[in-house]
Amino acid sequence: DKNSSAVVSIKSFVNRGENKVSLYRERKRKEFIKNAKVVNRYKRLLKREGRLKDSAVFNQSDSSLSAKNSGEKKRKRKVKTDAFLKAKQKASELEQKKIDSEKAAEERETQKKLKKAKRKEWTKKLSKRTRKGQPILNNMLGNLLERIEKEG
Repeated sequence: DKNSSAVVSIKSFVNRGENKVSLYRERKRKEFIKNAKVVNRYKRLLKREGRLKDSAVFNQSDSSLSAKNSGEKKRKRKVKTDAFLKAKQKASELEQKKIDSEKAAEERETQKKLKKAKRKEWTKKLSKRTRKGQPILNNMLGNLLERIEKEG
């Protein structure tokens, strides 16, 4: 029992003194950040009320900051572009493609209807027969002539 409680890990042995120091540093850092937040909130409040220049508490730190910020204030800010510009452009392109595809589909449909009507007409002409049941040669020759003209 005595040996097991007396055993100390190497890591804890090496960092024995640093642990207290690091905890102290961390506590001080957090305290500094907390104070900075409070000071910034107070400055913003004074600025809203328009009394920041009158307060003597922050004049020293403000003068050093204003020297740094004076060069930054002279620069013009960039005009922000529309956050959804690319999305809008993409949407408009998709809409345009959709419209074009609909027009092309309509055109194909009308061409189909025209071809179907023409085919029906020629089928009707070629299926005509004389009284004795013979095909009418005039229609047959007209069909052949039209095919030759198309190819030539």
